[in-house]
Amino acid sequence: MIESSYAGLRGIVLGVANDHSIAAAVVRALHASGARLAVPHMPAGGSLVTMTYHGAEEVVPHYGLMGPVKAALESMVRYLAAELGPKNIRVHAVSPGPVPTRAASGIEDFEALMREVAHKSPLRRLVTTEEIAQLTRFLCGPESSGMTGQTIYVDGGYFMMA
Repeated sequence: MIESSYAGLRGIVLGVANDHSIAAAVVRALHASGARLAVPHMPAGGSLVTMTYHGAEEVVPHYGLMGPVKAALESMVRYLAAELGPKNIRVHAVSPGPVPTRAASGIEDFEALMREVAHKSPLRRLVTTEEIAQLTRFLCGPESSGMTGQTIYVDGGYFMMA
């Protein structure tokens, strides 16, 4: 049972801009699994997860400075994974496809980007915030205990098609 495997785990989720944000969906998924407390330190180990985007790997029109920023973030994930691994703290980056959030609404021609991704991805659709949250929950749980330092895509397979 998923709920029992998350009992006693603690985590911190940052970036909850509003109830429709990706981070809010992650909080809901973790909360439903029993991970309810946030603590500033993880003396018994744990997971750190950040959100990135395909623009770290390839130039995405109108993404601007965020592309290099996300590339630096993905590099930090690898370095933090190496540094924190001996403390049993795993570090991951989740790279979802475009999701209509408040933050994304500031990207010019975002609707066209979403149409392109839905058309080119093997699943022929965009992912949902719930799917992103489920992957993040997996990365925070014991099922992924042998993983760290990776960028994991949840974008319907678009990353391999672009």
